[in-house]
Amino acid sequence: MTSTQPARGTRDFLPDDVRRREYVVGIVRGVYERYGFEPIETPAFENLETLVGKYGEEGAKLIFKILKRGEHEASGVADLALRYDLTVPLARVVIGGLLASTMVTLVLVPAVYTLFEEGIRGRKRAHG
Repeated sequence: MTSTQPARGTRDFLPDDVRRREYVVGIVRGVYERYGFEPIETPAFENLETLVGKYGEEGAKLIFKILKRGEHEASGVADLALRYDLTVPLARVVIGGLLASTMVTLVLVPAVYTLFEEGIRGRKRAHG
């Protein structure tokens, strides 16, 4: 029989949980906006070449590669990877000059993926 449980280390957020979270995030967002910070969002994935070598040997083990699509799909070659924190995406945006004249607020993202970490009691692998 197929399990109806989410993947190990993850959980579903039901309506009450989502409403509570959105309420708290709304308060945080309002405080940041009141002090002139602007929100940004970055993709959940980056070009593989952007992530490789940025986190050292330990970080390389945490990269979840995404295989090429289309005609290259069968090759097993990856060109994208899920980011697992916000350091590289935020640096990419700042270095690209996109934030030269603005203050950046807390970056709110749908999830930070930690797919290859061993489970730690009370800590989920996908944090939303």
